[in-house]
Amino acid sequence: MKQRAMLVRIAVTLSVAAAFVAVALQSSRPAPATAPVATVKRVRNLVCARPFKLETGYSSAWRAERPLVASGWLLVLDVDPGIVEPRDELEHVLYVGDQTAERINQGNLAARCIVVVPSTPDALGWPTGDLATMPMWFGAEALPEQIDDASVQAELAAATSAGIAPFAPAEVAAALACGSTGIKLHDRSELLVAAARWIVEYAPQERDFPHGMLAPPVH
Repeated sequence: MKQRAMLVRIAVTLSVAAAFVAVALQSSRPAPATAPVATVKRVRNLVCARPFKLETGYSSAWRAERPLVASGWLLVLDVDPGIVEPRDELEHVLYVGDQTAERINQGNLAARCIVVVPSTPDALGWPTGDLATMPMWFGAEALPEQIDDASVQAELAAATSAGIAPFAPAEVAAALACGSTGIKLHDRSELLVAAARWIVEYAPQERDFPHGMLAPPVH
């Protein structure tokens, strides 16, 4: 019960922090970058993967088009901690296939990023596509909310030119086995609770993420 309360506090804290970040970014928006960086950085490893579907979708703030997210992938990625180090400037956007990935935690302390990757749902509501066909990399420095489809395609072309390829089918299979079965959730709040469980497991240094803020106790 105590662990559940802690997970809910983490999820609420993440939601509050995301709102503060969004407001702060609104005050100073640089023009979106039109050209990808010359050097892109591949994600080091796909640690764990779990498909999810939501009864109630939400509008993604991590794309210019603000698409509805009703299904996707919850991933644990092994990353270079230097590229996700907090800084007072634009950060490298994380991509998975033709999607921007929402980083739920910072990732620099444990070199592990827990991320949400949206996907088009199939007839049963589960994500479509094959993770074994999706390269995963950090692209140009930008605000994810300014990234549109044309930007994604330019970044994908740059990553392909740089030799960044999807993870091997065996690596993807191992990650899916780690994630176990898909999860059916009510909404984004429950998705954040699921992400919080993985923060506790894979990035315990960030269990009070972000920025040491703590939500009010859950009674």
